[in-house]
Amino acid sequence: MPQLKKTSFFRALLRGLAFPTAVFIVHILTISLYEVWWPYDIPMHFLGGVSIAVGGAVFLASWKKTALPKDVPRWFMVVFLVGITMIFGALWEFAEFGSDWYLHTINQQGIRDTMGDLAMDLIGGWVGALLATRRR
Repeated sequence: MPQLKKTSFFRALLRGLAFPTAVFIVHILTISLYEVWWPYDIPMHFLGGVSIAVGGAVFLASWKKTALPKDVPRWFMVVFLVGITMIFGALWEFAEFGSDWYLHTINQQGIRDTMGDLAMDLIGGWVGALLATRRR
């Protein structure tokens, strides 16, 4: 394994986090839309999935110059990015559950809501991964 400079990892991480952070900021700034239009959760989970997959691809592309093999097959990258997206989606659902349990909020409307959220994370992750890994 080649010796990595700390700055190369952190720069790649910052590049990768830019798009997911932007989507999260939009989510925070528009959170009151949930009160007006409850299906707002659906496009936000889709965009979250896209942003995590694209952000992961940007991170790997920035970091791969020094840390990853040159010829990683596209199918592997897509599956890897979708997997990362689903991990973040599951963590988000745990955070919603924790918020409901400890702060007495109403973020989860039941199992259908949770499964719908995870489905939109999955679809967004596939779309983001396919777009981020397309050949030019």
